[in-house]
Amino acid sequence: MIMEDPGTLIYVAFLVISLIAGWYRNRKKNQEGKVNSDAPELVKEGDSLEQVPSFTSQEIERSMADKLKMKNDAKARLRELMADPRLQEKKADKRSAAKEAKEAQSVLDSSSTNDDEIFDARKAFIYSEIFNAPYI
Repeated sequence: MIMEDPGTLIYVAFLVISLIAGWYRNRKKNQEGKVNSDAPELVKEGDSLEQVPSFTSQEIERSMADKLKMKNDAKARLRELMADPRLQEKKADKRSAAKEAKEAQSVLDSSSTNDDEIFDARKAFIYSEIFNAPYI
């Protein structure tokens, strides 16, 4: 009854094929994961201490020394970059540009205050009508 429709048959065939392909991909991925799992797993409750990775004090000291060396190298490189004359020129250019922008803004601000002081007849008429209303 249900299988009489060709659309249903195509749908069921597609569903079966996709399930088989997914199962095959997962099986293949799990096999590759088992081969590449050389890294130790995290410690869980009930695991013995033999499975826990152990580090010697020499390895820890070497790791800390490497991190300290990398940090010092980064600081030295930063000092070199800060001392670069091209960077100093860019900073000076930015400072002068910022100074010019501030001066231009102050000029604009002073001109806008002058604009406010200019007599506006329209506003004066409106205010006079408001304050001298006959019904007040």
